[in-house]
Amino acid sequence: MINHLVFILNIILISCLGFAFIVGFYRLIQILLGFFKLKHFPETNKQARFAIIIPARQESNVIARVLKSIKYQVYDPSKIDVYVVCEEKDETFDIVNSFGYTCFIRSPNEPKGKGNAMDSTIKMILNKGLKYDAYITVDADNFLMPHFVMEMNKAFQSGIKLGMGYRNTINKPGKWIADCSALSFSSINTFQNKARTKFGSSIMVSGTGFFIDAKIINNFGGWPFNTLTEDYQLSLWCCLNDIKSAYIPTAEFYDEQPTNLQILNKQRVRWIRGFFQTRKLYRTQMLKSIVGKSTNKFSKFDFCFCTIPNAIFLFSVFAYILTLLGIVVFGLIATNIPLTSLFLPLQCMGFAILGFYFILVLYTILQLLAESRKMKFGFFNSIKIALLNPFFICLYIPHALQALFKKEVKWAKIEHGIAKEKF
Repeated sequence: MINHLVFILNIILISCLGFAFIVGFYRLIQILLGFFKLKHFPETNKQARFAIIIPARQESNVIARVLKSIKYQVYDPSKIDVYVVCEEKDETFDIVNSFGYTCFIRSPNEPKGKGNAMDSTIKMILNKGLKYDAYITVDADNFLMPHFVMEMNKAFQSGIKLGMGYRNTINKPGKWIADCSALSFSSINTFQNKARTKFGSSIMVSGTGFFIDAKIINNFGGWPFNTLTEDYQLSLWCCLNDIKSAYIPTAEFYDEQPTNLQILNKQRVRWIRGFFQTRKLYRTQMLKSIVGKSTNKFSKFDFCFCTIPNAIFLFSVFAYILTLLGIVVFGLIATNIPLTSLFLPLQCMGFAILGFYFILVLYTILQLLAESRKMKFGFFNSIKIALLNPFFICLYIPHALQALFKKEVKWAKIEHGIAKEKF
């Protein structure tokens, strides 16, 4: 009886994993392409006029760092204007003024969130009649490398309407949560956006360090992307509307990563709830664009189904392990089942756990190898990351459950420390 049940479970697991592999086969190609360089955008004498918008909610600890990095950009300073968005007149306001930049104080009655902060700022810019070629968005805890704006400009002058830079980590290596978090962000670019750019597909914007053509946003009269994950919403909208986008690995910036599980949980629950919120918003349009007459179909297929192989892989393995565990517990409780019959489910459960862990370790090693030129984790720290990153990935399961069943998920302030500057 138990052996037959285990056999059926094995068939179901193999079928699920096989389906995930078939649907996600193109992702393997994307990973392989992550080890090859992208062609650089050509040099240009033209310089676009950029507005850099920085949402900053009580960010006096870190705001000077990003402003300092903007001051040292290898770019005509007269063609860069900086707008820092605050929700109250705190120390951040004084620091911004000391750099000679504009600090815009939003009304306390306005909705919270990064998308709403962007909307208020762009409306203020338009009301003043100010004109820019593109808007760049960075976070208060970022640090831009000197050629960041110059590299963005090259892409813009080449006809790119939405460009995403390379996101590195500002944290000192050693804290496994921060290291794994940094690796996951960079891999969105290296293992996904690099291949998308190579084939002219739409890229996925992740949070910060990107530009968008001002004409696109000005046509809305503000920033219309205000879900819990405004970056993902922007990505889906650009994909649906065939906006030409690209990943720009030479536009490098640094970002502060979470260092404890509490902050990580807060971020991920919002991201996952925002993911479902945005998918619901565009689901019908996306599916219609795939089956109907439209261009850029592969990008739309990619955006619709890119998470399905990962979700099937994770949940099928976890369901398999939990079901086997249930069989073992039932066998131990029941008096008429010999203990020897539990050997097979225990054996299968052990192989499943070890195999699952080994695959995630192997994936992490590929990530580390692909990022070795940019992210200097060191040999022994890289071993620690490879061993712990599977647990970091598996934390998505409880975070997803929390996001699905939590009554209300709101924007919450993420505390940023004063990371030691190494620049």
